[in-house]
Amino acid sequence: MEELVLRVIYPSASQDSVNYQNTLYPEIVNQTGFIDRGKKRADFHVVRETTMPAILTENGFVDNTVEAEKLKQSSFLDQIAQGHVNGLVEIFGLKKILKKIYFYTGGYSGE
Repeated sequence: MEELVLRVIYPSASQDSVNYQNTLYPEIVNQTGFIDRGKKRADFHVVRETTMPAILTENGFVDNTVEAEKLKQSSFLDQIAQGHVNGLVEIFGLKKILKKIYFYTGGYSGE
């Protein structure tokens, strides 16, 4: 099966970055079936130079033929996205907001 590498980008990562990584990573693994090969750290400019908490997720690689084929499937992309969504919902304590919507049709609504 494929490898998922979810990286906190620099060795001196903030505690928030580490917490985000620890929350997102298992959610993505659960949704995609990627093999859990552990979380990685690396010194990438894109997150090293930011002042906010940051992580970089790598969700398969196009130079791997098996992963490239999976990445062409919209259902697999949906699984990757859902893993990220689940993690973000947990990180930020998000709740669904349901709104009742009324449509006026010109007749009596009974209310």
